[in-house]
Amino acid sequence: RTNERTNERTNERTNEQYNSIDLCKLIMAVCVVAIHTQPLIKCDSIAIVKVYEAIVNIANPFFFLSTGFLLSRKAGAIDNSVKTEKVLKNYVKKIVSMYLLWTVIYLPPAIIHYSQSGSTVLWNILEYIRGLLFLGEHYNSHNLWFLLAIIYGVSAIMWLIKKGVKFNKIVILSVCLMAWGFVFTELVAVKDSLPLIIQYPVKAMWIVLGPRGRLFSGIGYISLGMLCGLDRKNFCRFRYPLIIVGMLGSIMTEGVAESIFIVFSACSLFGIVLGIRLKDSRKYYVLRKMSTGIYFVHLYVWMGYYTLVYGTKTYGFDSFLCTALLSALISYLYTTIKGRIKARHLVLK
Repeated sequence: RTNERTNERTNERTNEQYNSIDLCKLIMAVCVVAIHTQPLIKCDSIAIVKVYEAIVNIANPFFFLSTGFLLSRKAGAIDNSVKTEKVLKNYVKKIVSMYLLWTVIYLPPAIIHYSQSGSTVLWNILEYIRGLLFLGEHYNSHNLWFLLAIIYGVSAIMWLIKKGVKFNKIVILSVCLMAWGFVFTELVAVKDSLPLIIQYPVKAMWIVLGPRGRLFSGIGYISLGMLCGLDRKNFCRFRYPLIIVGMLGSIMTEGVAESIFIVFSACSLFGIVLGIRLKDSRKYYVLRKMSTGIYFVHLYVWMGYYTLVYGTKTYGFDSFLCTALLSALISYLYTTIKGRIKARHLVLK
């Protein structure tokens, strides 16, 4: 009977609809478009820019938290069980496939960029391999780092589980790695002025990982999302005061402190979104698919826009607006047409 009840609870978790997450994902996808197209690049008000950054910088953390939360709800527990291993392994395989697919899709602008760089063929190949394995980006494909961070993050969590590490220790270790990523980013910014004993290892990591330690943030946010899925009540307990602290802190600080406050903002916002109940509707499925589409196609849309309109890479509000609207339209049409084809195929069967 106990096993039956456990299975029932697991099935309930699997079948739960998180419409509020789907809606917020769409908003966060638009925020990612804003991060890349910089609509406020001509704004002279530091206060307005800081508020804007405090909002849009929550986007990628929110996606990571969603990933961890939904994985834990699907698995039912994060432990050394066959089901947990199967859920995490299948998800990693899915993301690897997505990463390779979108890497191929963004290959043409990468080839053009490398061909115009003036570097040797061998150097360009090495740079491409570095971008593929350690950066998660090439020319105008900055969005793909998110997938690479998930691959490394979930794989590392799987490995730790197999080694018998308890989940609470995995969360602590993951958050420490995320914090190191924050510190590394700031160290790279001042690498030439560091003491030699620190400067050399930082520069060595910089050569491999680039100027930002953002790949480390994936495992931290994913583990926190899993923690929320397993202990939602306690995770969301202080969400309202924490989002105030997080937003104010990220507005008033910079560097590592700002990154830490963004963690508070993202986690508390995620908790607030979870508390919103929206009536089930197919439109939320469409919104979910649209958010994915916007996230991955918008850089191509932006490239097309600024090439046709300006002839060179251009940031600004018009770039943001046109990119966001066209990406949303393309994603909506693709989702709708694909859904109709699938429905027609089922009818024919």
